Amino acid sequence: MKNQKGVTVVTMVIMIVVMTIIATVSIVGGVSVVKEAQKQVDEANLAEVKNAVNAESAKINTAGVLTPANATYYGIRNAKLGENNIGTDWYHLDKAALKEMGIEYVNEEYVVNYKLNVVIPLSTTENIHDEIEYYNNK
Repeated sequence: MKNQKGVTVVTMVIMIVVMTIIATVSIVGGVSVVKEAQKQVDEANLAEVKNAVNAESAKINTAGVLTPANATYYGIRNAKLGENNIGTDWYHLDKAALKEMGIEYVNEEYVVNYKLNVVIPLSTTENIHDEIEYYNNK
């Protein structure tokens, strides 16, 4: 048994532990990268919706007596969310309304008010009716 070369059980266990630690660090790092990327996508989508609503809001707010507002009110007016309706000046933008606006690949729904130029994402709002009430009283 001279000069036997091979891997001992202790060496094998140490290798497995080191590989497990490396794999765990890689997975945790990968998950945080995916979450950050999703956050950036959500922010970009919100900005795109705000730009579209801002354009329609500008048409409404600059219309005079002789110049009609050629604004398009996308979404469902006074939609029922939860137990109550959202209000007559508020519109619910679902995926179909967003697609009609030319905004695709958005996994979010919004409530907007074109006159106040307000966009509220539903996924990050605890109570949409309280949020609407806040903007109505502002």
